[in-house]
Amino acid sequence: MLKEFKQSTGLEGSAVVDNEGLTISADLPWDMNPERIGTFISRILQIGAKPASMSGIDPLKSVILEGEKGRIVARSEGKVLLIAISGKDTPLGMVKLEIEEFAKKISQLFP
Repeated sequence: MLKEFKQSTGLEGSAVVDNEGLTISADLPWDMNPERIGTFISRILQIGAKPASMSGIDPLKSVILEGEKGRIVARSEGKVLLIAISGKDTPLGMVKLEIEEFAKKISQLFP
């Protein structure tokens, strides 16, 4: 499923992790450690939950990290977290739409 998701959206990689950051499945470039990526992204969402609550926008559903060479988009859905890694030229709107739909499908596999 991750390979199809990656191909349909033009991503460089993707991963599914549980809420603690443990990798369930990953299709990442060879130089990316899925355990480390999952753990750090999970932690970023946990840290972001407090300011989201304080500002009245909770529950926090997604986080976008943008760097000079690309983006990491993370979407929390139920018991799973979907992480998508894209290049700088991949349209963000498309990635956000696709990750939301795919995260809902994946979360149904882990009720």
